Amino acid sequence: MAVDLEASVYLSVNRAGTLLWPMLAEGAQRHDLVARLAREFELEEDSAGRDVDTFLGTLRQRGLLEEPSQ
Repeated sequence: MAVDLEASVYLSVNRAGTLLWPMLAEGAQRHDLVARLAREFELEEDSAGRDVDTFLGTLRQRGLLEEPSQ
């Protein structure tokens, strides 16, 4: 569970998000997330990639994803 302090909203994640969240906290890259999701849920890489992109996009929109500066 995460909290969006600006919107005062609690956010929860599904099983896939529960798998990906700790990986993100450890600095995993997109390709690592996709590979793990595909393996864990027996998905095609393309499908897992779309799911990861949706998850990351939602986190970005909410300001919950800190990305390293280039």
